[in-house]
Amino acid sequence: MERDNRRVRRLKRVLFIVIIAVILGIWELRQTKMATRELLWQYRNQLRHFSRARRELARMTTRARREDLLVELGRNSLMEIYLWAIHRYHREQAPPAVP
Repeated sequence: MERDNRRVRRLKRVLFIVIIAVILGIWELRQTKMATRELLWQYRNQLRHFSRARRELARMTTRARREDLLVELGRNSLMEIYLWAIHRYHREQAPPAVP
């Protein structure tokens, strides 16, 4: 009986450790999936900015306006990177949500 009792305690410990490991693995997969979605979101936004700038650059003839457009493109791109970094920081710092 004592041996069975020890075996049950050992099994409980092993199950507890395995369950924590599985939960951490699931959490990491979820975080990776979210990070991938956010990165794709940033790439789509950047593509939209660059595509618009390319179309407008093709129509413009004055050098000053082209330079202004490139400056605007740079600002928009930096803002997208900034927003993505903030969003990523908040996602990583946020406590886990209960599903």
